[in-house]
Amino acid sequence: MIADWQPVREWHRAVNHRDFEALRAVVAEDIEMRGPKGAETGAGTLIEWVERSGIQLVANAYHPVSESAVIVEQDASWPGSALMRVATLFRLKDDRITYAERFTSLDAARDALK
Repeated sequence: MIADWQPVREWHRAVNHRDFEALRAVVAEDIEMRGPKGAETGAGTLIEWVERSGIQLVANAYHPVSESAVIVEQDASWPGSALMRVATLFRLKDDRITYAERFTSLDAARDALK
């Protein structure tokens, strides 16, 4: 298991503070991202999305799936929107996040792994 999921913890901090240098340091250059609006790849695309969306994420609970994957329950908010509970599946390799997929709930994220 990645020690205390530190890259994922740093991902949350970097997203919330718009620290794009730190964000780039914890993700793979070809990170794959999936969510309700489709799929994208690339660290540059992730940074553009974070900047454009204005998202804020508070990690509430970590649910390890394997030695290199964890589902994180989060409170998410965007400018002008209400707080929403979501869950994101993160996959890591060599201490970098290679995959992030957002789900509407912890159960939905777990179901996707079946």
